[in-house]
Amino acid sequence: MPGLGLSRIEGAAPGDLASALEAAGLPPVSVSSATTVYQFVGTAGPIGWAALEICDKAALLRSVVVAEGHRGTGVGAAMVRAVIRQARDDGMKELWLLTETGRGFFARQGFALVDRASAPAAIRNTSEFAAICPRSADCMTMRLSAQ
Repeated sequence: MPGLGLSRIEGAAPGDLASALEAAGLPPVSVSSATTVYQFVGTAGPIGWAALEICDKAALLRSVVVAEGHRGTGVGAAMVRAVIRQARDDGMKELWLLTETGRGFFARQGFALVDRASAPAAIRNTSEFAAICPRSADCMTMRLSAQ
């Protein structure tokens, strides 16, 4: 994270994520009680947010957003790598996500495009899969191994 303006990761409230999404022109989404929100802090304050919704030994990566002025600097990729490490450390076996615009970005982070129906039932039953993201969204996954 050094050199990218990121100095630490801390827990954040769902409202912080909703505010960041609105500021980025994205629709705020509800997060379940199984969702952990991460705030990425730089030298001058918060610069990004991401969330993981835990579903047994799988997790759904939700709502990665980088603050204006920090986009295109590598912060988003560093954030995703940090969330992947956290999920692995927490014993998750796989990560899933839905995206309408980030297929190339997430592929560069190691996610593979898969058929939406291949997601485990617990992931398919989340509000993001069931109602929030349209069926046209790309479904991607990453297997995690202990390293």
